[in-house]
Amino acid sequence: MLLRYNRLQKTFLGIILVIIVLIGVWMVDLSVHTIMLRQNVAQLKEYAKGDLSGLSLDVVGDLVKESARHFEAIRRDLGPLLPVFRMLSAVPTLGDYVGQIEPLVVYGDELTKVGASVIHLFEPIWIDSRLEQFSTSQRLLLVLLAGEAQIDEAIDGMGRVATARAQLEPRLMPDAIREDFQKIDDHFPTIYSGIIFLKFLPNLIGAEQPKLYLVIAQNHDELRATGGFISAIGTVQVENGMVAQFDMVDSYSIDDFSKQYPAPPEPINRYMLGDYWLPRDANWSPDFPSSARQAQALYQLSTDVITEGVIAFDQAAVQSLLQVTGPITVEDSLDVINESNVEEYMHEAWAPEVNEGVSEEWWQNRKNFIPSLAKIILQNVLAESEVSRLVRLSQNILEGIQQGHIMVYFSDPLVQEIMHNLYLDGSVRPGEGDFIMLVDSNIGFNKVDAEISRSLEYFVDLSDTSRPIATVKIIYKHLVEEPVQCDHRPIYGNSYSDMQKRCYWNYWRVLTNSGTQLLSAATAYIPGDWLLNRSDWHNDIVRNQVGDVAASFEGLLVLPTGSSQEVLMKFELPISVIRVDKNTIEYSLVVQKQPGVQELPVALQINIPGFSLSASGKNWLRDENSWRWQGTLIETYNSFELVFSRD
Repeated sequence: MLLRYNRLQKTFLGIILVIIVLIGVWMVDLSVHTIMLRQNVAQLKEYAKGDLSGLSLDVVGDLVKESARHFEAIRRDLGPLLPVFRMLSAVPTLGDYVGQIEPLVVYGDELTKVGASVIHLFEPIWIDSRLEQFSTSQRLLLVLLAGEAQIDEAIDGMGRVATARAQLEPRLMPDAIREDFQKIDDHFPTIYSGIIFLKFLPNLIGAEQPKLYLVIAQNHDELRATGGFISAIGTVQVENGMVAQFDMVDSYSIDDFSKQYPAPPEPINRYMLGDYWLPRDANWSPDFPSSARQAQALYQLSTDVITEGVIAFDQAAVQSLLQVTGPITVEDSLDVINESNVEEYMHEAWAPEVNEGVSEEWWQNRKNFIPSLAKIILQNVLAESEVSRLVRLSQNILEGIQQGHIMVYFSDPLVQEIMHNLYLDGSVRPGEGDFIMLVDSNIGFNKVDAEISRSLEYFVDLSDTSRPIATVKIIYKHLVEEPVQCDHRPIYGNSYSDMQKRCYWNYWRVLTNSGTQLLSAATAYIPGDWLLNRSDWHNDIVRNQVGDVAASFEGLLVLPTGSSQEVLMKFELPISVIRVDKNTIEYSLVVQKQPGVQELPVALQINIPGFSLSASGKNWLRDENSWRWQGTLIETYNSFELVFSRD
């Protein structure tokens, strides 16, 4: 009997020992994968901080795939405990925290799987030697067509990520995890929409049938709502990932006055005495999708050509592309053109010969350099095959779109919706809170914007939360000191710089939340002698709508050389710009920078007595009852989410 008891005891102890060993192995395995995952995440974060042009795609790809394997192992190791976590989630207080474990693990596992799948999809572009015979765009098309199943699985994976995401409460996460989660999750809509976009991309670059896009060159020296006056216009046809045809001409040359052009926007008619809405003025709306559709309609009216999207660019985009492609030479020129001298080349190529001056022949050929320059840059971009430069090229194009120097519109509403979700469509986007956007349009028949300094100050008074009040101050300064007569007639100079040494005629617009009401305005008087219509202008502020999303308060400014002026406006804001709780006030603001503007200095001030700003308000400084922020905006969309707590 005693012998049998000893045997049972040894067996029991053996089972316990095995369990302890298994638990130890499980804990070691879980710990190892957790540690390795954190190391991988730390390395990826360091890569994200650096210059992406020097990035090793192999190294990053391996890190993402390793992270996916570690997350999969962690999810597997925690699998037996998940039913326990689900039961414990019902326990008051403790359950809230325990209930976050499963969705957080699923979120990380599925998201890294998607990342690994996307890496695997694109790897052949830089590792498969069989693809070297093809151009970069053809390689892209081939891998996308071959990877349709992977793209579908990645989209399904993002759906599972979204399901887990809906169950997560960042406030319940440990600080270190919450910080990493929020950095990734801030980009979740972009990642999701970007992967869906891959599904449509083959068709957009002509896999199923040739695609014809309208191409617009915008001159930011003659600023207009979406980036600049339309100097040149044309089309590019894409077929099977290759450019089959590309052509651009002077925007004036496609005017066909045998056609029934519509009436132009009222300011063009009133101040520029234009009777027709011509293609070169198509981009009057600050909402790029609206301007793009108008450009397509006017181009079709002029040429009978139907296009399936619009690509617009300015001089900054050209400089950005030349940073990657390197110096070029163009037809009929011995000049070596690079990012530093391309604008100087444009100015010289535009100008008439010194001994000939302005003539009909010069006028008809003054923009011939635009298609020549655009064609060689496009050829070099498409011919690029070196991986690090391709990464930098992609980065520069994305930044160009985000900063408003490259604008893209697709006629396909599903694709355009994705562009909207990616914040890459150039639309006017007030958001759910407060909103401010300055839009300048040069109506002076000149190239003066290169010599104009502009800044925006926005003061919001929340001392009475039932009636928020905002004051806008716009400061303009003309950097040319040489005095000139303000002559509004369209007069060409003997050089491009002559066109910049003029007074500045600016039709300005301040876009706000639709519910905003104008209380007062102070602007400079403009004598009729300075205007083409010979009528005085004095504080005649006009209110219009930008679609159904924003109000537009509009006026006129004439700025002589060597001078500065201010536009002051006071508004009553809708109560919806703030959310008031017992001890907190939440205020959100979107400041949208106009496309074509390189940078916009902005100063913000929120007056809110008796409240302190939470940690969400980084880089805001307190000044008694006010909080101040000052900076220079480069990107188009800039959001500020502020939470104030009662002192």
